[in-house]
Amino acid sequence: VGNGIAPVLPDLLTAVLARLMNTDYQPFIQSLVMVFAHLVISQQDTVFQFLCETNINGKSGLEILMTTWCENYDSFSGYYTMKVR
Repeated sequence: VGNGIAPVLPDLLTAVLARLMNTDYQPFIQSLVMVFAHLVISQQDTVFQFLCETNINGKSGLEILMTTWCENYDSFSGYYTMKVR
């Protein structure tokens, strides 16, 4: 999709964060966290700024993402597991 996704990306990422707050299903959590993990690799500053500026139910996007990631990383499987262990 390339740059064509840029106009809708903030709304899409906000939806991903909202879902992270409302799910307990481990494989789904991993998939949602990986969206941000991949974006951080190529757009670290932009993603960090977005997460800091986004607020959902009184929590910053950064707080939502990092809390969820840290609470669940030990349950992640696949290629991600090999990279962090």
